[in-house]
Amino acid sequence: MKTTTVFVFLALAFVPSLLLSQDDPDLLKTRGWGNGRYWEKLDQDAKIQHLYGIEAGIFLYAEELSARTKSESELNRIQAQTNELSVAGFKFSDVAQQVDSFFADRANIRIPVAYAYLYSVKRMSGDTPENLERYLASLRRIWNK
Repeated sequence: MKTTTVFVFLALAFVPSLLLSQDDPDLLKTRGWGNGRYWEKLDQDAKIQHLYGIEAGIFLYAEELSARTKSESELNRIQAQTNELSVAGFKFSDVAQQVDSFFADRANIRIPVAYAYLYSVKRMSGDTPENLERYLASLRRIWNK
C-alpha cells in the first residue's frame, strides 16, 4: 500500500513537469531556423551570444568575399553592406532588447532570429518607418506560411 501511494505521488509530482519541459522541436524552428519561440527559451547571456554569432558570421562571410575580390569598387560595396548589417555604436544587450520587442508581437513568432536581428539593426540604424514596415510585411509573408 505504501509503495503504491509513493509511486502515485511521484507520478503526479513529476509527470506534469516532464510534459512541460519537453518542447516540440518543430515549434522552436521555422524551416530549420531558430525562431521566436526558440529565442524566448534563451537566457539573456545566450541571447547576446547568439546575436554575436550572427554578426561574426556576417563578418566572416564578408572576409571570404573580400579575399576573392580583385575590384576596389566591389570591395567597397562588400564593406558598405557589412556595415549596414552590424550594430556599431550599440551593445548587444540593446539589440537583444529590440529582438525581444520584435517577438513580443506574436505575428512575428515564426520569423527566424537572424531576420529579427536584421530588422532590429535596420530599426536601430534609423531606417524609415515605411521601409521597416515593408521589410516586416515581407518577412511575415515569407515565414508565416
